[in-house]
Amino acid sequence: MKNIIFALSIVLFGVSSTFAITTEFFNHSSFLNNTSDLTVIGFDSTPRGTLQGNEFQSDGLLITHRDGDQIVVGIDTGSNTLNSFANGLSSSFYDAAGNRSFTNSVQDNFDFTLIQTANSAGLFIGNIGPGSTSVQFLRADLSVIAEETFLQTNVNLIGSTGGDFNNRIFYGVVTDEQIAIIRTIEGSNDSDGILYDDIQFDVGVPEPGSWILISLGLGTFLLKRRSI
Repeated sequence: MKNIIFALSIVLFGVSSTFAITTEFFNHSSFLNNTSDLTVIGFDSTPRGTLQGNEFQSDGLLITHRDGDQIVVGIDTGSNTLNSFANGLSSSFYDAAGNRSFTNSVQDNFDFTLIQTANSAGLFIGNIGPGSTSVQFLRADLSVIAEETFLQTNVNLIGSTGGDFNNRIFYGVVTDEQIAIIRTIEGSNDSDGILYDDIQFDVGVPEPGSWILISLGLGTFLLKRRSI
């Protein structure tokens, strides 16, 4: 019996990973139509200034800057770069009025770590400048589930393009994989002050193959109880 269950486990794990389905969304409304029970971490009610990164732990999210730079909540005054006003997240410096300083050329390399893995996740990226900005959805082992690179000329961009940074785009995925981290990668120190807003995710469930394995384990337990 143990040998049979072990063999089935190998087959089922192989099947679940081989037939994993991941769908990317660049339209927020379409993403919402394919998801439910999302937790949304906006920053509108968060005071402008520096964060430690654990302020949203009770909501299921930890924020870290991989280069050890500051995590700042703010927005360009009068800007249309975010999905919801008034605030977004960046590593660029903001003054008391919320105006961003262009003297800060650090890269906005963030990890948005989900305390509990998700099957749906996404975010808005604002103020995209001339350099590239990539977003990855990662498993717990840091392997990539989905990845896209965004430029100022992206066809899905909302708002101005060309020399005006006043733009934004949504990127999200729905998958039967387990999303553990949303990672952002800025390709250059171009002082464009990338802004992130409305980090959103659901609470994931085990993949179909895992459910079958759980059932098999329960069945084995019951068989053992009957044989005692």
